[in-house]
Amino acid sequence: MLHLNLSRCRLGRMVCHVSGSILAEIITCHYGTILCLAITSDEAAQELMFNLSNRNPNFKLMALGLHLTKDVSPKALRTIEGIELLALCVSEVQDSDLDSVLEMAKAILPQNRKLIELRFPRSPLTSAGCIRLLKNMKKAGVSADYLSIPEEVVLQQDEQKWLEDFARHAFGGLCTFHRYVVMNPYLISVNDLLIK
Repeated sequence: MLHLNLSRCRLGRMVCHVSGSILAEIITCHYGTILCLAITSDEAAQELMFNLSNRNPNFKLMALGLHLTKDVSPKALRTIEGIELLALCVSEVQDSDLDSVLEMAKAILPQNRKLIELRFPRSPLTSAGCIRLLKNMKKAGVSADYLSIPEEVVLQQDEQKWLEDFARHAFGGLCTFHRYVVMNPYLISVNDLLIK
């Protein structure tokens, strides 16, 4: 059983395997706290959403990063209020899953808000999928400061430039399309740390 006395310590970062109910145990935290949680099932998502919605008023999160697998249903998610910065990562996404990812983003975003980042770890997307994603984000009213895809996604130079330009212009210069490199292949797999 995990027991923390947060009045006696300051945590910068903690990685552990816990259930979403851990949020009910955290009585207070200072504004500026960033919480990153990974979820692999609808049951875990529902528990987490309930606890986020009913968290102690003294538990003041500045940022929340959710790392979901593509198997989590958008219906298991809820609008997350009262958190300044929201990031969404969805793993192992293929082009055919992108509509579901947009539904996930719409489910958690308060009205007239945007994600700080929408990221696709270990996702074999294609250039056509990326183009469709950006166009559908625009139609759905979902925006992000950063749209990040793995470096392994094969894009021609003209496709990369088109995606960067479209992201910048479609969202008023406020969305950056970029690729990222996984720096350390020896990091523990996120699947080993996911809330199940």
